[in-house]
Amino acid sequence: MTQKPEDSGAAEESQSKVGVQSAGPVRLRLRSGLDDDEKGVRRTRGRPFRRGQSGNPAGRPKGSKNATTLAAEALLHGEAEALTRIVVEMALGGDKFALALCLDRILPRARDRIVTFSLPPLVTLEDAPKAIAAIMAAVAGGRLTPAEADQLGRLVDGFVRATTAANLERREQERCEKGARPFVVRLASGLEKL
Repeated sequence: MTQKPEDSGAAEESQSKVGVQSAGPVRLRLRSGLDDDEKGVRRTRGRPFRRGQSGNPAGRPKGSKNATTLAAEALLHGEAEALTRIVVEMALGGDKFALALCLDRILPRARDRIVTFSLPPLVTLEDAPKAIAAIMAAVAGGRLTPAEADQLGRLVDGFVRATTAANLERREQERCEKGARPFVVRLASGLEKL
């Protein structure tokens, strides 16, 4: 391409900085798609870092805020009381959106209702069927919704799993104290025989 003589110095300067050649209208110069890093290794432009490495190995610090959030906080610093007063006045004036905003802050939507349900005490595994039967009776009687019964059933299931795991661990400890080989060793030796 040819350059106009009157802007050749400015064009060379802009070309060295951003890769633009000026010949009348500004046009971008397309690169080959490969760049050399400081060690002479050629990499593609679409993957600026080697696999497994990034420009910031430690990652973003926990609790750091976006620049937009920081800017918004700076703009609103000291204005929260005045803005709140304006929204309350708008709500009192009949603005539906301002009223909904105020009510959401005063009375947030309840995600779950408080369940007044007497679950039988869960102490042993034999108590789990009684608890499930009580939950089913409460659903049948209309005191619990099926979704609430599902959540309570998951609690009972968690109790059963935890109790079963604790019982297995206790039994394994007792076997080891009596001189038996641990279950993992028994399992591994059994697999070797196959």
